[in-house]
Order: sequence, then C-alpha cells, then structure tokens
Amino acid sequence: GHRASFGHAMSTGFDYLIGVPNLDDTFNRRAFPLEDIKETSERVSSRSETPQNILDHSPTPNLNFRPSTQVVARTGAGRSSRGRSSRGDTTRNRAKQRQPNHGLGTSEEPGRLAKTFVRPMPPHELLEHPVTFNSRITMHIAVMSPLYVGGARVDGRLNIHIHGTRLDDIRMGRVGIDLVGIEGMRKVVFMSVTSELVDEDHPPPASILHPMGENQTISRKVKPSRLFLLFRLNLPLNVGPGPFHSVRARIRYVIHGTIMATINGIKTIIRCSRDIRVISALDPEKTLLPLEVPLLATEEHALRWGGHNTLKVTAGLFRAVWISGTAAYVDVSIINNTRRRVHKIRLKLKRHMLAYKRLCVALAENKSVGHLRVPDWTERKTLAHSKLNIRTRWKGVHGNQFDVVTREIDIPRNQSTVKTGRFLQVKYFVDIAVCTCSTVGVQLPLTIIHINPPDIMPNHLPQVSSAFSEHLGKKSEYLIAGREFFAPRQ
Repeated sequence: GHRASFGHAMSTGFDYLIGVPNLDDTFNRRAFPLEDIKETSERVSSRSETPQNILDHSPTPNLNFRPSTQVVARTGAGRSSRGRSSRGDTTRNRAKQRQPNHGLGTSEEPGRLAKTFVRPMPPHELLEHPVTFNSRITMHIAVMSPLYVGGARVDGRLNIHIHGTRLDDIRMGRVGIDLVGIEGMRKVVFMSVTSELVDEDHPPPASILHPMGENQTISRKVKPSRLFLLFRLNLPLNVGPGPFHSVRARIRYVIHGTIMATINGIKTIIRCSRDIRVISALDPEKTLLPLEVPLLATEEHALRWGGHNTLKVTAGLFRAVWISGTAAYVDVSIINNTRRRVHKIRLKLKRHMLAYKRLCVALAENKSVGHLRVPDWTERKTLAHSKLNIRTRWKGVHGNQFDVVTREIDIPRNQSTVKTGRFLQVKYFVDIAVCTCSTVGVQLPLTIIHINPPDIMPNHLPQVSSAFSEHLGKKSEYLIAGREFFAPRQ
C-alpha cells in the first residue's frame, strides 16, 4: 500500500497516477527500447532577462517579472479645466491595487527532465474523461513539431495558469503527461508512455509555493501564478500503426496533461489533451529495397468469339512497399493469342477496411489465427485510377502479338497500411484490367507507408539512429542532414 492521496477520491479509477512502487520495474525494455534521459542541473541566474528555453519559439516573459502595484494617480489639473474630477481614476487605481500579484513560475532546473516509463495498467480512464475543466486552474499543452517518429522524443511544454485570490486554498498534487495511441473502433488503448512532472520527490518551483505549504509532501499550497513545465517523452521504435481516419474507424495519438489538486477543500482533477501525429520508424536501408523475385499475378482467359485462343495477362510489382503521395509503377505483360486487338488498360487503387467485433483466439504465446478471422463488415473504396487507351503513343496489342507496358498510378496522401489488429485492418490493392471484347483482370497487394519513416526529419535523426543502434546492437553512424553531399567517402 501507499499513503493516502488524491487517487482515492474518485471512483473512476485514477490510481494509475499515484501508486507506482518502482518505475524501473514497470518498464519493459525489450518491448520499448527507450533511452533514459540524463539529469543535468543548470541554475537559471536571477539577473537574466529572458530564460534560455530552446523549446519556446514565442517570447517568454522574464522570470522575475512582477506586476507593480504602485500606480501613480493622474493629476486632475488638466481635467479640472474641463469641469471633470479625477475621482474615477482614483477608483480604478484602487481596484488595480487590490488585484493579486500574479507571478511567473518555471522549473528552477530546466535541464532536469522526468524519465519516461510505462504504466502497469493502460490508462483507460483517459478515454472516458479526456478533458476536465476548472475555473481556478487552466492549462494548455504546447508541442514543438507537427509530426514525430518512433525512436525520437516528444518535446513540449505544459502551461499552467492558477487563477483566484489570496484567500483561495489551492493545493497542487501530482502533474503527469500521458501519450496514448487509441483505436477508435472500440476505444482501445494500444500504446501508452508516461512522464511524471510533479510528485512527492519533485515539487513545483519554489516561486509559486505558498510559504505555509513548503514543508508538505503530498499536496503543496500554491499562489495565483503562471507555471511552465517542460516535458520530454521517449518513443519506442514501433509505436503501432500510423494515424488513420475514416467514417467508421479511426486511429489517433493523443497527449494528455493531468493535474491532481485540492481547491478549497474539494479534491479535483484537471485534464487537457491534444492530438499529435506519431508514426513508427523504419530502417531506411531495408524498407524500399526491391524484391528478389517480383510480385506477379497472372490470369488467362479464353474469349467467346476467339475460339480456343486465349488472352494472358501478367502484372508485377518490383517493390512491395510504396510511399503515400507518390506514384506506384506496375508492369503489365499481355500475350494476345486471339484475333482481336487489346485497346484499353485500366488500373485502380482500392482500399479494403476490415472490422472485427470480437478478439482473435490465441493458439499459443504470440501466435494466433488472425488469418482465419472473418470480418463483421468490410468497406471498399476506390482511391485512384489510371487508364491507357489507343492513341499515337500506344497502338494496342494486335492479335497473335506480345507487349509489355509499364503504367503508373498515383497514391493519395495520408494513406497508410494498418496491419491486422484486434479490431481493425486496412489493406490496399491494385486492380489491373485489360479490355478487348471482354475484360481480363488481376489484382496485386501493396503496402503503403508514410513518407517520413524512411526519410527521417533532421531534428529526429540523431535520436532515431541511436535507437536503431541500440535495438540492433550496432554502432550509431549517421550523417548530419544537409551535409551528405559534402561528406567524405569511407
């Protein structure tokens, strides 16, 4: 057991923010190769005008800023000549003097960031209560990048604004950050990493603490102020499927900020959230390699008016993985043993979304019969199409002739293959149809990924390279982005 805290005040189950006996024991390094963050201590000088915060691109107020309560009243000489007195100005000045002195608080040791760990139980209560408001405490999450890759770090800032007057008894408990991956089909958490910013061992900055509450360990009395807490979450290499959105299914990644507080004797939880884009990291040296043997599909059909003669169509892909937003190239081989001419070739890119209502039965450890599952419903949609007709550059395929044509089809952006999960699967196919008097068609499967897993962004390149080297047991070697052209040969 542990000491009583705010987690026992709610019946919806918030004990996951409190009772973690040993964070290192709950951290599965084999499943999540996260890198511990080294703690450094860098004191901020009280004479500095602006804090050295590389995460904040907006102008940040001075840490020693305090609104002055000494207001110089305007002289009424100029207004007395117009028959007006300065009584209204004096009233406003007195009202300004009664306003509380809102200070600014930030971490006294900005270099020391909390470690990333995995909770023993998934935080399912975040799905039911993603946002909770309070009039005394408001907060907002600011992240520094629109997209994150597995193996990198999510850097951001939690902005907390404590309202109220000096008479309000506001006590702050734990403050945590959770990044969860949610499968919107059945509202299931499939990925979760956490970082505790404020707990018993790491109090809030002393500038916002009330003098009477400095010796308390569980909940500390704070003053009306503004607080900026920097956080950093280490991501595993494989975070799961990329973001996906459809009418009936959705995969999203949400970052939550949670504060456990006591306001005037009432225990409450304040939470905010925002969606971010997270994708798994792929090895750039192996992802886009061509296949040793091309992926082929063949169909041979005897035409009704062609006697016993046949039309044979073979389609092939030299690569199994393609990037969304680019074009896929398909080789089409046509052997026309009929007397009719082939006059049209059609290509269609289709998406098949399969949904399941029940979990897959497991036969043994890490083995299942997922390939034998029957979906409860299937949604098919045509995303793109391409057509080749008889024109000046292509005369068709006449009878008793042979021809090979390479066709391209555009892949829309924001498309990604979702492997078979517990309730959702997304697959992509290319349908090739060769038309004479009748149609002969074949189908090829292909895997679509986001553009950034193989082409990692420069800001995330060192972290992802280190994560790959730790996972593969090799020395980390990478070139600095923008200098590959001038790098010497090795």
